[in-house]
Amino acid sequence: LKLQFLYLIAVHRIAATTMAEERGRSKSSLRRMRDTVASAATSHAHSVEHFAGKDLTEHGEMEAPLNATEIARTSDAATFMTLLKAFVGPAHLYLAKGFARGGVVLSIIAMFAFAALNAYCVGLLIAVKHATGISDFSEMGTRLFGGYMGRLVDLSLVFAQLGLVAMYFIFVSETVIDALHGLFPNAVSENVSMLYLLAAQLCVQMPLSWLKQIKSISFFAIVADILIFSAMLYIMVQNGIDWAGEANPPTPTVAEPQFPLFFGTAVLIFEGIALMLPIHGAMENTKNFMSLVWGSMMLCCVLFCIFAVLAYQARGGQDVETNLLLLMPETTISNVAKLMYSVAVLFSFPLQAFPAYRIFEQAAGVPVYAVAKKCLLRSCVVLALAAIAYFSRHSLESFVNIIGGLTMCPLAFIFPALFHYKAAAATKFEKTRDLAIFVVGVVAAVGSTALAIKEWVAPSGV
Repeated sequence: LKLQFLYLIAVHRIAATTMAEERGRSKSSLRRMRDTVASAATSHAHSVEHFAGKDLTEHGEMEAPLNATEIARTSDAATFMTLLKAFVGPAHLYLAKGFARGGVVLSIIAMFAFAALNAYCVGLLIAVKHATGISDFSEMGTRLFGGYMGRLVDLSLVFAQLGLVAMYFIFVSETVIDALHGLFPNAVSENVSMLYLLAAQLCVQMPLSWLKQIKSISFFAIVADILIFSAMLYIMVQNGIDWAGEANPPTPTVAEPQFPLFFGTAVLIFEGIALMLPIHGAMENTKNFMSLVWGSMMLCCVLFCIFAVLAYQARGGQDVETNLLLLMPETTISNVAKLMYSVAVLFSFPLQAFPAYRIFEQAAGVPVYAVAKKCLLRSCVVLALAAIAYFSRHSLESFVNIIGGLTMCPLAFIFPALFHYKAAAATKFEKTRDLAIFVVGVVAAVGSTALAIKEWVAPSGV
């Protein structure tokens, strides 16, 4: 009996020790996950405050900018999360319409081609950084080609960001109206105007535009991504179920005459080119940076293509809407998913607009201590964006393609290729390759922009 008692005590102690170790490992895993998320939020704040390599922090005000010690702690995992944040936005909701325009098969090939070219051009930009010692995108242009090129880069950066947030105004207004009609059919009038939703967004975005430091809301960027990924997963599952239940699902097209219109949408999907320089600068082990860029971009490309094909097959084929959410079933969970997307975009709005505000202020010579002038300037920008959104509300697809073609193509392809040609290309092959990328960028920019403007003026109805 005594031996049995001692045996039971020993077993109990071993079990208690094992459970304590398991709890410790569990807490350690949760702590590492929490630290990675916090590090990703900090890294994203740094990338926004140093957008395109610029120092957009407001020195001398209430909070100091991130210091080198904080920046150096960004791990590979946190960098990967930050890259996903840079590449994932609501623009993937427009892909199904893009596939209808370009043809499903050809659009999938184009998506992977643009993703690979985009990642390759990020590598060119990093090579220019190493060759010149310059981390500022527009300063690279000024140093290599003169002041006009630096100003051209700045204009592209500003109009790209402002175009995106104007698009956000339209997206949120359409989506919230549709969700409210679905959730409260008897309480919300069918005649609710977009003006009401734009006014409501102005009440939110105007005060947020007055923030001095973006770090105070950077964690919401991670929340926005969680909302987008959650809603995206639900929509993919729902579209898969609906496609499986279709008696006569649409036949995927191979190619369409309006394929060049897809260029703008495809480039806009990977909208994070201006964040690559600061993310690289914030990384602890920069040798792994390009591997993470390729991995995150290919992962997003696969996810976006699956999402678009499911949406195309389940939501009408060639008749799919530009804003896919407007075609989702009128169920409670679908309407909640629409609201999740809308909240995510509301969180993303000030982060997207902040760089444009600061570039405007620096160009206008507004000192950081002139708080009233800054608030007035930012309020005017937000009002102007709301007005643009209102007058563009019936041409969302053309607006998306113009933003992608006119601003994103130069930033993603044309400028990196030109800068690398001048600063880092050492062989005839490298110079020829850079010129080829430059030509592809120009053709994509001019083709998609011209067709989008033509479609805006005289819609084809496709």
